[in-house]
Amino acid sequence: MSGIIGAIPQAMLGYGSVIAIASVAEEIKNPGKNVPKAISYALFITVIVYLLILFSTYGAFGWQEINPQSGGYYAPLQFAVANFSGSTAWLSPLISVAALLALTTTMLVLVMDA
Repeated sequence: MSGIIGAIPQAMLGYGSVIAIASVAEEIKNPGKNVPKAISYALFITVIVYLLILFSTYGAFGWQEINPQSGGYYAPLQFAVANFSGSTAWLSPLISVAALLALTTTMLVLVMDA
């Protein structure tokens, strides 16, 4: 149960694009038609990207290697890139920066909605 409760904030940050679309609905041409399509597309793309990352990360390494409770790593994608092969180790810091930028952008969208 604690895993589900811990994942709720991450899911809310991941679906920040839906909040952004709904908050700017009054500025969109034909919002009754375009807002539901935009929300559907945003959810679809977000779910597809999450599933691709999930399958690629946990497909390359078992969940036992990545699980933080068993001595694993707290950033599974960074762990996978750093340990997949020696030629992709330079991507690991870029993933950290990209995650920080994504979190900052989502927070700004949430502030815009407030």
